Amino acid sequence: MLNLSDLGKGDIPAISPAFGQALAEAGGVCLESQGHAVGTRLTVRGYRDNDYALVWPRITAQSRRSWNDPENATEYGAVGIAILIAKAEIGYSVIEASRRGTGFDYWLGEKPAGGKVPDESLAYKAGLEISGIRKGDDQIIRARVREKLQQTDRVDHPQLEIYVIVVEFGRPLAEVKKMSALDKFHNKAMELAFFADRERRRGNEKRATALFQQALALELKALAAITEPVEPRYSVLHRSAGWLALDCNRPRLAEQLACKALAGNPHPKIAEELGDLLKETYGRMHRQPKGLAAVETADN
Repeated sequence: MLNLSDLGKGDIPAISPAFGQALAEAGGVCLESQGHAVGTRLTVRGYRDNDYALVWPRITAQSRRSWNDPENATEYGAVGIAILIAKAEIGYSVIEASRRGTGFDYWLGEKPAGGKVPDESLAYKAGLEISGIRKGDDQIIRARVREKLQQTDRVDHPQLEIYVIVVEFGRPLAEVKKMSALDKFHNKAMELAFFADRERRRGNEKRATALFQQALALELKALAAITEPVEPRYSVLHRSAGWLALDCNRPRLAEQLACKALAGNPHPKIAEELGDLLKETYGRMHRQPKGLAAVETADN
């Protein structure tokens, strides 16, 4: 069960009792505007599939007049529900509101159980970005999730995990997505590779090479962030890094990446694409001036 009234207890480090009560009221107004009654079940999907009975404080005519602006009520109502989901599903409390320009709404972390929480005991673990939709279908929800993930991709904390929670009040439903350091490195690498390819087609080889080198460095960081060789991500990332290595004129590295992926258990289609990468790699090695591949190996 998720009880919105718990938001006003004062035991969430970043949510004062007064603010928590306001969030609970906004959530109740939004839910009742969609015909829901106390006890309706919220579906949570994307991170761990689950569902919770929702409970909220009594909503009066005064409550509805206070939250008469639909956009404002939806935003704050979603914040309240998302904070409870973060604790129930992710295991983190909201410990501080982030500042404008950070790229997400709240810092998530751990706090000691019970008693007052001194600031120095808070452990900052992740970021939380929240968005609300009063009523929308799956297409609208997924589009909002993509928008928020792209926003968090610009966060200046490359090792920080970011969670996105989008709350839709019509069903009601919450979509939870995690953006890991690996995801951020890979997404940024692909963005840089796109611009690098554009510069190369324009004939700006010096600029293209610099961008490809940055993209490769990020994709190698993504590979380093892998904790388990889960397919197809493992082989896909090696394939991507291999082609970037070729774009940087590093065929020996491309060979190593392709062979490492093939030594695992890639999907047949990806294995075929890794074979194509090796063919192109050996072709370029054959065309290289003698001794260049040896220099690359020595430097890397």
